[in-house]
Amino acid sequence: MLCVELDVNNTLVANSQTVENCTTFLLMEKQDYNILVQPLTISPEQIGFVFAWGFSAVLTFWFFGYVVGVIKSVIRQA
Repeated sequence: MLCVELDVNNTLVANSQTVENCTTFLLMEKQDYNILVQPLTISPEQIGFVFAWGFSAVLTFWFFGYVVGVIKSVIRQA
């Protein structure tokens, strides 16, 4: 990584600051960027899994509510 800053002509110029003390921009290599971004990517399979899990949770709780309603109506009629 390299610490860079914009000069008056809006071009990037490397400065002498260390990465830890850089107060402007960090220029990263492709490998470093991929290491940082790779864990943040979401695959279509993950989206499908989360959607299916959420949809099945809603249906499950709806079904339990329906069963409780049927049981309550049976108890009232008895």
